[in-house]
Amino acid sequence: MLCGLPTREEIKNAVFDMCPNSAAGMDGFSALFYQFCWDIIAQDVTEAVQDVYCGTPLFKSFKVTSVALIPKVTNLSTWANFGPINLCNVLNKMCSKIMNERLAKILSDIITQSQSTFVGERLISDNILFAQELIHTLGAKRRYDNVVYKLDMVKAYDRVQWQFLHDVMRKMGFNERWIQLVRNCIEQCWFNILLNGDKASFFQSSRDLQQGGPISPSLFIILTEFLSR
Repeated sequence: MLCGLPTREEIKNAVFDMCPNSAAGMDGFSALFYQFCWDIIAQDVTEAVQDVYCGTPLFKSFKVTSVALIPKVTNLSTWANFGPINLCNVLNKMCSKIMNERLAKILSDIITQSQSTFVGERLISDNILFAQELIHTLGAKRRYDNVVYKLDMVKAYDRVQWQFLHDVMRKMGFNERWIQLVRNCIEQCWFNILLNGDKASFFQSSRDLQQGGPISPSLFIILTEFLSR
């Protein structure tokens, strides 16, 4: 199911599920272009996506992302004062979106009930209520002491090592073909920074789950599931 060749209808649904008004990537083609011209480009797009599932590496131009830095405060002193917005290539997002739709169907089978974020048919509010009840219970007078740890992952997506992701997916039973598909979409991407309308030179990523990538939240949940066991 995960690695099967996407149908034309599946690819079309991925295209039309995207926000048409989102900013275009480096190539200048937004989701609106693909939606408006679908009857003309459908065959070419379908073949391109299916080639990826057959093992063809994504072209470098499809893995280029521009990062627009949006000021969050008036007095800018550090990089933390900017909010990064990733402008991804639509074809790359298309492949990632199809993969995520398929992965989402099995997440509830491999992710424990204690994890509710990004898992279908689960509510994050359940965990919020559980946490409140737990803190209330721990606050009651008892004969023994209690302690609670709150862990915060700073820049969590940026710190993901790809090899660790591969190892975790193998440990959880994903086959090599699926792992290769994931690698094709998220690894060795190229970035350039947009600031005040100017483009900086390109640099290549060596780790991370791409912000804005449709499959990134699902992959991150798999990693946190492994850490919680």
